[in-house]
Amino acid sequence: MLIKSGRYCEFCAPNGQLLPLSKIIERMVKAVVKKQGVSEDVALQRVIAHLRKMPAWKDFIEKLEKETT
Repeated sequence: MLIKSGRYCEFCAPNGQLLPLSKIIERMVKAVVKKQGVSEDVALQRVIAHLRKMPAWKDFIEKLEKETT
């Protein structure tokens, strides 16, 4: 997941533009379930915790959390 050029990694922005957050979460949850062998609920918690630390997604995650509480 190296950033060769630009601001975002190739998974979040394959064409230089960020994919929708919902698509990123969906893909990451599937990957965590497959690689770590955990439930989707646990995977979602891990993905959100990870995205919360990422500059590209931090503000989106904080806004989403405020809207759902």
